[in-house]
Amino acid sequence: AIHIKRNLPDAEVTVYEAGTKRLAKVAVTGGGRCNLTNSFTGLRSLDEAYPRGVRLMKRLFSVFDHNDVYQWFEREGVRLLTQEDNCVFPVSQDAMEIVTTLSRLMDRHGVKTKVKHRVTAIVEDNEKHQFTLSFRDHSDTIADAVIVTTGGRRGKTDDNLLAALNIDIIEPIPSLFSFTLEDRHPLTAMTGTVVEDVSVRLTGCKTAAHGPLLITHWGISGPAILKLSSYAAKCILHLLSKTAFKENRIKQNEVYPSAIISVDDDGNTLLLDDILSDNSDLFDECYKKIVLEEAKKIIETLPPNQKLVMTRKYFSGKLISNQKISDETGIPLSTVQYNTATAIRKIKKRINNKGGKLK
Repeated sequence: AIHIKRNLPDAEVTVYEAGTKRLAKVAVTGGGRCNLTNSFTGLRSLDEAYPRGVRLMKRLFSVFDHNDVYQWFEREGVRLLTQEDNCVFPVSQDAMEIVTTLSRLMDRHGVKTKVKHRVTAIVEDNEKHQFTLSFRDHSDTIADAVIVTTGGRRGKTDDNLLAALNIDIIEPIPSLFSFTLEDRHPLTAMTGTVVEDVSVRLTGCKTAAHGPLLITHWGISGPAILKLSSYAAKCILHLLSKTAFKENRIKQNEVYPSAIISVDDDGNTLLLDDILSDNSDLFDECYKKIVLEEAKKIIETLPPNQKLVMTRKYFSGKLISNQKISDETGIPLSTVQYNTATAIRKIKKRINNKGGKLK
């Protein structure tokens, strides 16, 4: 917000906070010390730090990286300290210094802040090139541009916030968790033991992680395990999904239709429901109800990847398999499946909203 105001001084910039105090989350981050960035010392490439999102991070770092963060805060009078673990904190070890600095700059440049304003929906007006923001108290406001920086995802609430914007929302994958061992595993007898400089890897996953390992009464934890749970999150999810299917646990309260059964290299997910539903029947029904032209119109408004897959699959003269589309385009099979299923759900919803009865 400060950067935008500095570059566009005539713009009206407003930060909407759901909480009752400005920058309350910053005040408690990093155990009240505020971990601002990392020095990345000793890393040969970003792949080592971001194995699941390296392509995105490379693009972001080409514009504003950790060195820029460091220099930005020091220019604003915040002295920084790099710890042995490469984490960067204020020398004061006090997150309130960051809160005070940001608040001072926001006030100086005229950035407005409105607390107790939880955004519940964002709707785009394509004709006016504006957005309407709706709040929990049923008020709303108009904006020319919106930057969403929620920081995390609590579930379907965050999905609803962006639901009207016609953008893809990729399901997050659990990470940063400890591992549970079998009951009475011999290692648990060493509860409380910390082993330094350990290399850990899971059978079936290529990724490894290094660092201290902590043995707990239920299993293993510590920096090495937490890193591995993040680095190998996709692989872990894939292994768990395969195990669930092998044990035939697809039943109520164990594996849900919304369960993720595959994740490709781009983070796109394929749900169990996508496999169990018969998508071809859905399009047969579209034909029967003479809504093919309507479906074509909807496809034209879909994101590029969904539009490509749907056009190739259903409107190239004959029905083409997902595997063939994957072979021809080079798009991973699970990404093709994900885009197909997501697009069909959108088409079904829009046609139903117009009075059709697709099931």
